[in-house]
Amino acid sequence: MNDYDQQHVVRLLEIFRRYLPPFLCLVAGFLTTFTVPLVGAFPIGEAVLLMVFPFVVLHRVMRREWPGAIQQSRWFRALLPLIAVTLLGYIVSDWYRQSPESNYLRGWARIVFMGIDLVAVSYLVDASWTRFRLFALALVAGFAVHSLVEPPVAGEYWKFGIGFPLTVLALVLAGRRGAVFQVATAFAFALLHVGLGYRSAGGICLLVASALAIRHLHGLWRIPAWILSLVAAGTMVSAIQRNFEEDEAHQSSNTERQSMIEASAIAFVSSPLIGQGSWFTSGKGIARVEEQRARHDPKFHEYTAEEARDLSIHSQLLTGLAEAGLLGGAFLLPYGFLLLTTFASTYRIPTPDHPLVLFLLGSALWDFAMSPFSGESRVTIALASTLCLLIRFSRRVGYPIPAHES
Repeated sequence: MNDYDQQHVVRLLEIFRRYLPPFLCLVAGFLTTFTVPLVGAFPIGEAVLLMVFPFVVLHRVMRREWPGAIQQSRWFRALLPLIAVTLLGYIVSDWYRQSPESNYLRGWARIVFMGIDLVAVSYLVDASWTRFRLFALALVAGFAVHSLVEPPVAGEYWKFGIGFPLTVLALVLAGRRGAVFQVATAFAFALLHVGLGYRSAGGICLLVASALAIRHLHGLWRIPAWILSLVAAGTMVSAIQRNFEEDEAHQSSNTERQSMIEASAIAFVSSPLIGQGSWFTSGKGIARVEEQRARHDPKFHEYTAEEARDLSIHSQLLTGLAEAGLLGGAFLLPYGFLLLTTFASTYRIPTPDHPLVLFLLGSALWDFAMSPFSGESRVTIALASTLCLLIRFSRRVGYPIPAHES
């Protein structure tokens, strides 16, 4: 190979190194919401991450270090072994409970792919805020397009379609403006979400608006301001809840969510070390949920076979604890702590895309406590973990603070 050919190859490799990761962030993010039936719902975006994974692992084996800068952090090196411990918890629980093969295949695959996703997403995003922004925007764009291709539940296009993506876009744009505009945008979307029935997003936006506003107060006023914000939020949510109780669909949703949480909490307390096995809601667990729901809704009798098959506990943490006991929470508990501490520090210290970062961290905390642990949630958990690693890495090396935040 002559010098010209060598230079051509080097230039080609440099182009791939510069542009391939951002492109894969776009593709993987956009395709995450689209799924195919493969040991449960398999996000197509995970196929992209699965192709990236062996190259990252090969680099780790050959050079004895992870290729990504944020993968050098102690948190990343701790989270991967904790995922392995969680998988062990599921294996032990399923062996002890003699779970059906279809159940433990889905349960084990969920944990394995969560590890694959964390390795691949953290490598693709690495220390680049631009790549993170591309991944997040592609993810919500895919969410919006998917709702147009496949009509959302009960035809609620705002709640299960365009509401979340529009919020992300608005907060990205608001991040280029001053603090007053950021607070106004977050608060406006809080009212909009609440008015259109998307209560969780409304609460998160209200939290973001409070965090953005309180950061600019004098230190002595911050605690009273947080207390007043929480009281105001609680009052607003209570008032809204009374209005929604008159709506049968919202009342049924509240009752089902409450019943799931109660059933999974009881399942964990009854067996905190072993758990109930993968997808316990498809076995005896469904009876627990039905029992709790019947206590709150005398009109309810039982789920149909189709409803029971699709049922999943609305809490990522309680799902892990109920299905695999304390070992099932080996990853999720530290992950929740990472989210909480990162949010607590981020509201005080501005980051690039500050309103968006607060919103995504708040959404991840909500999902951690109140959303199912399956399908695309594996990718969103990996992305939220990567965001926390990116924030911590950026603080160590330093990043420019926007002019209006200085």
